[in-house]
Amino acid sequence: TLTSVGTSIGTPAYMAPEQVAGDPNIDHRVDLYALGCMAMELLTGQSPFANQTPQRMLAAHLSEAPPSVESLRGDSPPLLSRLVARLLQKDPNDRVQSAQEVLRALDEASTSSSPTMSLSAPGMLPKALALYAVAVGAVAIVAKAAVVGIGLPEWTFPGAMAIMLLGLPALLFTAYVKRVARSAANATPTLTPNGTPMGRPPSGTMATMALKANRHISWRRTMRGGIFTMLAFVLLIVAFMVTRSMGIGPAASLFASGSLQAQDRILIADLAAAPEDTALASIIEEAVRAAMSQSNAVRLITPTDVAAALGEMQRDNDTPLEGAVAAEVATRTAAKAVLSGRLARAGTGYAISLQLTGVAQGIPLASFQGTTDGQKDLLPVVDELTRKLRSKLGESLKQVQASVPLARATTSSLAALRKYSDAARANDIDGEYDKAVRLLREAVAIDSTFALAWRKLSAALTNSGASQLARDSVLERAAQYADRLPPIERNLVLGAFNQAHSTKGDRSKALAAYQAVYALDSTNRTAHNQLALLFQGIEAEDSALLYTQRQFRLEPTIRNSAKLIYALIGTGQLAAAQRVADSVRRAVPDAMSVGAFVNAMASVRHFMGDTDSSEVLLAVQRAMPGVPPRIDGVGSSIEIALTQGRLQDFQRYARQIDSLLETRGTPSTLDGFSNAASDILFRDKAEEGVRALDRIIAGSQWAAIPPVDRPWFHAATLYAVAGEPAKGRAVMTRRLAEIPDAAAAISQRPMVAWIEGMLSLAEGKHAEAASSFRAVTTGADGGPSGIASLAWYGIARTFDQQQRTDSARVYYERYLAVPQFRRWGGFADPMSLAAVRKRLGEIYDSRGDRANAIKYYGEFVEQWKDADPALQPAVTSVRKRIAELKTQEGK
Repeated sequence: TLTSVGTSIGTPAYMAPEQVAGDPNIDHRVDLYALGCMAMELLTGQSPFANQTPQRMLAAHLSEAPPSVESLRGDSPPLLSRLVARLLQKDPNDRVQSAQEVLRALDEASTSSSPTMSLSAPGMLPKALALYAVAVGAVAIVAKAAVVGIGLPEWTFPGAMAIMLLGLPALLFTAYVKRVARSAANATPTLTPNGTPMGRPPSGTMATMALKANRHISWRRTMRGGIFTMLAFVLLIVAFMVTRSMGIGPAASLFASGSLQAQDRILIADLAAAPEDTALASIIEEAVRAAMSQSNAVRLITPTDVAAALGEMQRDNDTPLEGAVAAEVATRTAAKAVLSGRLARAGTGYAISLQLTGVAQGIPLASFQGTTDGQKDLLPVVDELTRKLRSKLGESLKQVQASVPLARATTSSLAALRKYSDAARANDIDGEYDKAVRLLREAVAIDSTFALAWRKLSAALTNSGASQLARDSVLERAAQYADRLPPIERNLVLGAFNQAHSTKGDRSKALAAYQAVYALDSTNRTAHNQLALLFQGIEAEDSALLYTQRQFRLEPTIRNSAKLIYALIGTGQLAAAQRVADSVRRAVPDAMSVGAFVNAMASVRHFMGDTDSSEVLLAVQRAMPGVPPRIDGVGSSIEIALTQGRLQDFQRYARQIDSLLETRGTPSTLDGFSNAASDILFRDKAEEGVRALDRIIAGSQWAAIPPVDRPWFHAATLYAVAGEPAKGRAVMTRRLAEIPDAAAAISQRPMVAWIEGMLSLAEGKHAEAASSFRAVTTGADGGPSGIASLAWYGIARTFDQQQRTDSARVYYERYLAVPQFRRWGGFADPMSLAAVRKRLGEIYDSRGDRANAIKYYGEFVEQWKDADPALQPAVTSVRKRIAELKTQEGK
């Protein structure tokens, strides 16, 4: 063989140290060492250990360090010099390990000013494209997450994608340059036997440009360029966010610049439009209001407030809200800005503009324009313009981007939206509830998924005094489409459903829904109002007062003053409630035309013991033109009449209620029902009352009333009091059969427990009765039921029937200890107070406690002093006994 172990063959100038030493385990790295020797010779004109004998040259390869390229040629690129030094390392493990690594190093060295040709390994383009695809996906995910999660501008995502797309041509050009350079480097001009040149380097304009660009382009530089470009884009976003938050430059928000403040009020004025486009303009106004209502950064002046301001200006409700009129309304409603606009035809489409003008400065603060190809594109354009406006205001970009699209929150049908707009005006401004109900039913007939219309229809039905069946049905449809609504509207729907549905309501869920609304918008009037009512229901009167006071501070209206009066009554602050009523009446003489305020004043006078003044005020309310205030007035008069034993007045008012409800399309008339109740509860004519009740329940009027609206509980209670528990149980069984969801109606469990207690008591099942009555005190959510007075009354009667008068006395007095407003209405004071007072007088009389006997007898006589003649014998008997007791005491 040519070689054997321990010998070496090679050219001394290019032999690697291990080759010189005769190492039998040499590999390709000796060739890399030789490449280093050759590279030095090519760059400097001499090999590493030139001008030496072969023997000394071999020894130098083993032991001497070669000179650096830079020491022999000062203009060589540092990266190239370092590459040669690595190739000439004595230890093979310290050298460059592969030709691919040499190519990468040469590619990197091409960034030097040296004219040395820059090469790269073939096959880099697929790898670069794979890396590029991964980078595009990562940037897309990060950019979208930043927009949605952090709240960066919406142009962040398209901007980042545009930069990444520009990177693709850069990659392809880099690949082309490197391919041309590699082809030129590998081309060795030769001649064929016929003398034809072959292996020519690439030629042409593009190839020439590529060769010239090669020294400036590398894969690493292209990658760095992309990274630097993306970093510059990130810095642009940072600059935008900083200047926006600091109120500097064109990106400055109105909040940051001090032009407006968070929670400022904004008035939405009428859109200017040609006469033929006026109807369409009103729809766009409603769409703008719906879109802007998703903002929790500003508060919109409500149509009700606008109507009140126009009334103060002695103008009609339909006065155009534009120009000087809009400015004056804004001033009267404490609005800080007016949002106006224009709708104009543009070819076959429309041009829409919105402009926000400061009330104090009278100068435009922001304006945005958009165009549509036709009516079908109107809502998306309104959506886009209002989002831009909310962003300019300074609202959280995250909140803006999370807004529900207008077509989803409202409807994609302009016809349905037009009817909704007219209905909203009828319900919120004109008080024409029947008209509102009709228009809203037409709107949902056009678009059955119009969630906002279902919610407004629920409110209109409540305002119109519609049947429980109708309200339940609409509440169910509203809840069905609640997910289409923005968070605030969605929670308002869920709150209303769980608060008002007769069988599927859940007070704890209603409370949670309204608290969610309050967390999103602490100025929301519905949240304030309903939270106050719910806290009253769980006997948290201080919390109820807190929310009512907040609502009154935000909007000191007449209706809100009435709510404040009721809340003060709830906490026992009757004097404070009277002061509020007097101050509002002096400040706003028109307050006496508002039914809720008059009813609140009547309640204060009643609970302060001035029943005559209360009756005068209720007479004013009963004479008001609107049906809803008259129903409330008559309802309060019924409670007072029953409490005072004025049964004929009670029956007269009951007939008035029936008549008023009939005008609302709510069948409720049950001829003889109030008379049967009077016979059973007050006249000691139980048999006659039961016969009348039997006829009513078997009659056509009962059947005409929707099952959910029938007075099941009243009928069962009357049967129990009359000593007919079997008939009472039959009524409750029929209720479950005719109202499928009744058994699961957790909101009615306390009332069902009361009925069960009364029926058990009538059956002589005292233990079961007491257990049921105790269950009355707790709601299904574990909180107070709000009707604990009924529980104490029921337990007192249970003990009384067992002749355990001491225990009965304790619970009768516990009933009286419940605040009077909590005993007001239904089965409590109107039906029970007189009996409780009279019975306590009898118990103390039997115990020889003349003072307390006289006290309770006296309260009974005072309560029934104006009772019907049929009840006067009982009053006369008690008066006589009082006289006897006073004689015994020497008075």
